Amino acid sequence: MNERNPISVPNKSLNQLSLTGHVAFLQNMIQEAAEAASLAPQCLIGLQRVLKYEYHLHGDGFKNQAGTDTPSLSVFKHWLIFLLTGYNLNIHIRFVENILSACKRSSTLHTATLKIYVYPSAKIFDFNQIGQDATLKIHEALIGMPESEIGDFIDKLTDKNHTELYRLVRKSFNGEPALQIRQYFQQKLPEKKKRGHPVGKFFDLNKIFASLNQEYFGSKLLRPVLKWSAQENRRRMGSYNLRTDTIIVNRALDKIDTPLFVIRFVMYHEMLHKFVGIKRKNGRNYAHTSKFRNYEKQFAEYAEAKEYLSHLRIDQHKK
Repeated sequence: MNERNPISVPNKSLNQLSLTGHVAFLQNMIQEAAEAASLAPQCLIGLQRVLKYEYHLHGDGFKNQAGTDTPSLSVFKHWLIFLLTGYNLNIHIRFVENILSACKRSSTLHTATLKIYVYPSAKIFDFNQIGQDATLKIHEALIGMPESEIGDFIDKLTDKNHTELYRLVRKSFNGEPALQIRQYFQQKLPEKKKRGHPVGKFFDLNKIFASLNQEYFGSKLLRPVLKWSAQENRRRMGSYNLRTDTIIVNRALDKIDTPLFVIRFVMYHEMLHKFVGIKRKNGRNYAHTSKFRNYEKQFAEYAEAKEYLSHLRIDQHKK
């Protein structure tokens, strides 16, 4: 790496950047370090000095009208604290380095100009490519991904069918190293960002998931993020997001008179989406395949649950 001292960069132009600009600035510096032949101790110290400068710079900036940190600023500041631990920063840089190395070995990405953003964002990962310019955004929790899995991850990025890619990423995202990092950032989030808790007024989605996982999946299905919806929905009883590995159950079902088997069925349905994945055919994605429907009918109270939900939707539409 060149001999310039990274701390010399902060100036008026840096102070005038938006919060997004500061994140991009640090990501670029980290990628420069990862692209170097070796990470010299003085380079690591220099990066730490920049991180400290950034943290103190944002002590009073980007606050809301109440004078407290905005949610975005809170995440950013705790990300800085996380990286200020020398070990975490080193692992973070090595992770970026391994991604770059895997891209050079890739048959589809070896000629691409790749920008890498590793950050505790809402999505597990996001990849976009236009021509030879590509951007990969990936969650901070994945910095502990083994080098062999990073290679598989990069190889599958450009596949048309992302089912195996999502399974690979979720496996790492739900592993012990990633869970510890996720827990760190989740604990630091402002309270209003913790909406969508798995424990409702009458039903606990964690317990329901664990029970179904044992009964139907041999306890082998990795637990996704579980949430009750922020608001009641008249049409959709549940959803599963592949990218964020999140199951959301309609809060309208969290009522004292809702039969437990109904919520279990909705949860089971969404767990099947995680288990079966998506089938791609003729350029289209299919989630409710014949394989999916066959699994769905194995639910013990399948007919009763379908009947209840059909009447529930009709009743709500009448209101």
